[in-house]
Amino acid sequence: MGNDKSHDIEGKGNVHVCLGKNNYQIKEVLYVSGLTKNLLLVSQMMDNNLKVEFDVVKGEKVCFIRDKSKGCRIVAKANRVGSIFLLIVVASNNQALNVHITDVTTLWHHRFRHMNPNYLITLQKKDMACGLPSFTSP
Repeated sequence: MGNDKSHDIEGKGNVHVCLGKNNYQIKEVLYVSGLTKNLLLVSQMMDNNLKVEFDVVKGEKVCFIRDKSKGCRIVAKANRVGSIFLLIVVASNNQALNVHITDVTTLWHHRFRHMNPNYLITLQKKDMACGLPSFTSP
């Protein structure tokens, strides 16, 4: 990241977004806890049959996203803000975003607002919370 800190990828999945009047599925989107902005890679756009063009129009640096399956029609435009291109993306209607976590300890760690896993084990062993599963030591 820009501040030389690394972040763990906590999940991966597909996201449906609306660009212009069309819905697109962006595949293999990474979920990184702690990021306040979403990052969309040019390679992800290309993998979804979209073409990405960078240009200067009337002195303004812009990025055009075109749909190859629709005659290379422009479906979105992003303006440069600082060193990034800001693309306004709207999530498609009726969409629920989720991350699949297979490790039950990690799942409950997130549910309890990142509580220390050792405290989760203590809660479970001392029967201090109802419905907790058995946890493994970290």
